[in-house]
Amino acid sequence: MSSSNQNATTSWRIAPPGSLWLWSVRIVALAALLIAGYLTVVSLNEGARPAGCGPDSACEQVLGSKWSKWLGVVPVSATAVVLYALTIAGTVFLGPETLPLERRRGWIMLTLAAVMIAGAAAWFVFLQAIVIKNWCAWCMSGHGLGVTLAALIVCRAPFGRGRAQADSPAPVGAITPPMTGIVVVAGLVAVGLVPVGQVLVESKPATSTAWLDEIATQPSVATARPAVPNRKGIVWAMNGQLRFDLAKPMMPLVGKADAEFVVIEVFDYCCGHCRITQPRIATARKRYGEQLAFVVMPMPLNSDCNRTVRKTQPGFEQACDLARLSLAVWSADRKSFAAMHEWLFEGEKAPSAKDARARAIELVGLVDLQVALADPLINEQIRKNIDLHERTSGKDNKTRFLPKFILRRGVFTGVPKEQLFFDALESIQGVKPVQKQ
Repeated sequence: MSSSNQNATTSWRIAPPGSLWLWSVRIVALAALLIAGYLTVVSLNEGARPAGCGPDSACEQVLGSKWSKWLGVVPVSATAVVLYALTIAGTVFLGPETLPLERRRGWIMLTLAAVMIAGAAAWFVFLQAIVIKNWCAWCMSGHGLGVTLAALIVCRAPFGRGRAQADSPAPVGAITPPMTGIVVVAGLVAVGLVPVGQVLVESKPATSTAWLDEIATQPSVATARPAVPNRKGIVWAMNGQLRFDLAKPMMPLVGKADAEFVVIEVFDYCCGHCRITQPRIATARKRYGEQLAFVVMPMPLNSDCNRTVRKTQPGFEQACDLARLSLAVWSADRKSFAAMHEWLFEGEKAPSAKDARARAIELVGLVDLQVALADPLINEQIRKNIDLHERTSGKDNKTRFLPKFILRRGVFTGVPKEQLFFDALESIQGVKPVQKQ
């Protein structure tokens, strides 16, 4: 290569990157910042979901997981907002009027941001693919813009190349190899703090806080107004706003019909949060014994049988069939219902409708199952369960999460920790632990 060509290369490496590149970086960073900002607002607004994300959809499972927070409280999208904002700010140092040393500072800022953005994108894509096993379209759009932004920066950054001779110093304004190494290491260390903070401090699951507020601010109410026990199969809930008659044919019950205290549970067998909560329910039944029972109200998140669901999310394709089979077993043989209900919740994922039908046949027989499935009361009850969910979600939709538990003086939703679950049952419902013999 001629000396003139070498000097041209050197000049290109240290010259301002040009308005086209600058505005491309700014526009991509701004688009990524807007997505991250939107997700941050949604995360901080209890009960809110991003547009297009239905109840227990793939994006809700990602955004509602513990991996969506850093140190248990900070939305990871908020850290992305800061990072993209700093990237836009860094481009100010690369304008045509800036000095070479100023451009060097700007390139160091942008290179550090590029390493952090690319590293964070790799981590969160890994989480969605391997750990959560669900994909958030909003998140992936942000990651795609982030990787594009990182590529624009790395491909244009002056990493000390274009020297006139092998032993000559790097052009003024370039990032030397030692500085490049420092920037890369610093960026990777910063990215490493994200998984460390997520693993060491677990975030709280998405849940409505209305029921916790009642426990904290109205302890005297729980003492002064003990819950009214179940009388003659009639259950009152939400301060007398709701009345449930357990004598009706489609009121599946886990526990004894004459239990003193009855909780209404609204759920979907395909709902991940609902499946996580089932062990807590089993523990509660052991803790409180026969005085506590649960009315089971499946509400499929599937547009085939739920008018409130616009589009069925992946994993919920057979939700309607599972709900119908569950109610059919109750109709055919109430003694077999608990076994069917518990079986449908075994494992991390809901069983197929084919396997569930085979299990139902084992419990009640083919003929009885077919007769029960033909009963129009099954579809009618599913519609009633949907209506109940709508009525108890509130105007602000803060109690729209599943699973939902309807108690005598309130509603709580989501996946509370075990002790919080017990606190709610004891303070709001009035049930007491069975004394040890």
